[in-house]
Amino acid sequence: NKDEKMEFKASIKMDPGYEKCLQYIRENTIDEKYLTLPLTVSFNQVLRGTQGGMYIGPSTISHLTGKSDFNGYQVLFTFSQTLLELVKAKEYRAIETLLSVLNIKYIFYNSDDFYKYFPHFPYEHVREYLLGNDSYNVFLGNLAITKKQSFGNLYNLYEVNNDVYFPRIYI
Repeated sequence: NKDEKMEFKASIKMDPGYEKCLQYIRENTIDEKYLTLPLTVSFNQVLRGTQGGMYIGPSTISHLTGKSDFNGYQVLFTFSQTLLELVKAKEYRAIETLLSVLNIKYIFYNSDDFYKYFPHFPYEHVREYLLGNDSYNVFLGNLAITKKQSFGNLYNLYEVNNDVYFPRIYI
């Protein structure tokens, strides 16, 4: 019947703050790599929408901004377990060196409490090393990074300080 109203709902409506974050990243002319936290086991990113929907899938930073993004344990292979062991040992200077070797200049941190929604997948292995927002805040607080920008209450972008970051090609 053509008089019936059809209504479609998107499974996720993106947070306007996150949209601003993606726009900011897309407009950044510097093409260094990103690390997305919280770190998942797989290559998936978790993102909560404004209407209760959840996105679990490939990096939105990579696919919507064209920037390179490490957003999971498996994506960091062959350095993934090394990174987690350095986190456990609280070897922050070594972590900074590893970030530099991987050419990671920016860290994106979504401080939403995903563990309450997903107590296992996609965080099960990483949770042995980093638990919840408190651990991530301690982790970030001990790195030589500077908060570049916040987008709303959840989305934070940090920049690795120049004194510890050495790009592969520089003059």
